[in-house]
Amino acid sequence: MPNCIIGIISFTIILMLCIVYFNKKRISSIENKIYSLMIITDLLISIFAILFYYTADSSIILLRDFVGKGICILFVLWHALFGVYLFMLIFTKVKKRDYLELKKVPNQIKITFLVFFVICSLAIIVLPLYYYSDSLIKYSYGPAANVVFIETVFIIVLSNFTIFVFGKNLLNKKMIPIFIFLISGIICWIVQKNNPGILLTSFTDTFLTLLMYFTIENPDVNMLNELYKNKELMEQNYEDKYNFLFEMTQEARNPLVNINSLSTALRNEDDPIKVKEGLMTLNNMVRQLDFSINNILNISSLDVQKLKIINSTYELDKLCNEIATRIKPELHEGVNFELSMPKQVPTLYGDYMKLRQI
Repeated sequence: MPNCIIGIISFTIILMLCIVYFNKKRISSIENKIYSLMIITDLLISIFAILFYYTADSSIILLRDFVGKGICILFVLWHALFGVYLFMLIFTKVKKRDYLELKKVPNQIKITFLVFFVICSLAIIVLPLYYYSDSLIKYSYGPAANVVFIETVFIIVLSNFTIFVFGKNLLNKKMIPIFIFLISGIICWIVQKNNPGILLTSFTDTFLTLLMYFTIENPDVNMLNELYKNKELMEQNYEDKYNFLFEMTQEARNPLVNINSLSTALRNEDDPIKVKEGLMTLNNMVRQLDFSINNILNISSLDVQKLKIINSTYELDKLCNEIATRIKPELHEGVNFELSMPKQVPTLYGDYMKLRQI
């Protein structure tokens, strides 16, 4: 059986994972960004693993080295991204921060693994890579391939360090890929060293990428959108209540001022009719003040569905005269105010106080 079968299996698995993952809405977190790069890198590894089977014995040296050294560089890239993921776990643990709160990789982690990737890649490009090829088994070996083994050991050591740092949190689901990588990485490293024809590295990386899919924090985005909308509605509700209280407070002050000014005017009034009209106006102002105070005490009246409509009969001319009496003291000097009412106005039925407020 040709050893490219493992690459074909890996390609099938990672291709389906790409379709599922990238078609699903996800939150914009640093964890998802790192994982997205890992999926794309592993897809390229699978493609290069299949191409390697057909180019290992090619007479075109440039093509053969491009595929052979290219897959080595992609292995280093995947391991570097996995190393960034490990360091991010350690960073958030040490700094006691929430993993999802981070929007970007800290510069010290980014630079460390960028330098690590560049050094390994340059070593692979410069160092020679040899090829073994027969009818079914094809693989590469030599100094360039040894760079991949060395950097794999480095990531295994880093995995051990991550487990040590997390200590009591070993049951955390994010530790599962680290444990699997630690075990499978050692097994793969031993097998590949003794039998290079069994290409386990690409399949191991694909399996870990698939496993990490179930450990990545990626809550339902639609639910998050609903929560965000509810949050905005609540904030708007609080703002409306604040404005409502402010308006009600101002509305409560005006009747007090008008009551004071009107009562002062009535002290010097001798006309019984005007005194009677003034007392009716005072009574309406008191009712309005009582209504405003009740509104302030009962914030739930902000909800229109809970507003109580109190209907009664009232005379429109008296309502207009009352409003005119209230407006006249507030007019600026030189402003003329005239009120014209028809002689016969029918008695109306409705909420007198609500209409007066309007």
